[in-house]
Amino acid sequence: MKQSMRMAVLVAALAVVGAVPAAAQDLSLGYQIQWNDSVGEGETRSYPLGFNVDASFPINSAGSLAAFGQFDWSHRGENDEQFGSNLVFYGAGVRWNANTTSRITPYAHGALGASRLSIPDADFDAETSFALQFGGGVAGPLTQTISWLFQFDYRPIFTEDRTSNGIRLVGGIRIPFGG
Repeated sequence: MKQSMRMAVLVAALAVVGAVPAAAQDLSLGYQIQWNDSVGEGETRSYPLGFNVDASFPINSAGSLAAFGQFDWSHRGENDEQFGSNLVFYGAGVRWNANTTSRITPYAHGALGASRLSIPDADFDAETSFALQFGGGVAGPLTQTISWLFQFDYRPIFTEDRTSNGIRLVGGIRIPFGG
């Protein structure tokens, strides 16, 4: 990966983490795997290396609704047939957390944002497109303060000439901040 991409990812992650203690209720950090149908080729491409960072804060007194901001990055290595590529998403949305008496808490969310595809070693200009994200997951206690989470998302990305459909799986932790 080029040095400039590494620096951009680091700066974005630090910006999210730096803003969390002042504004957020929860910080989620996770590993993700992503699959997208490739533009115009009718095949599915996997992005097996990636991470997800999101920060959320409650927007109702019961705590069941939360606003969140998200940044994620995925990488696909090159092989004999294809160049390596990076896929970045940044967006914001609303998350609903079920109020249950169980230790497991299901949640659902929707977000608006943008997705950026770059292919560093090819003659390709990076492309940024409007994207949506719909999904949900479950979270449960790992320790008294840290929770584990598993999440599934559907993400349509609207390029100039077609819609690329993606799905992703995230596994990670959620750390509470603030009150």
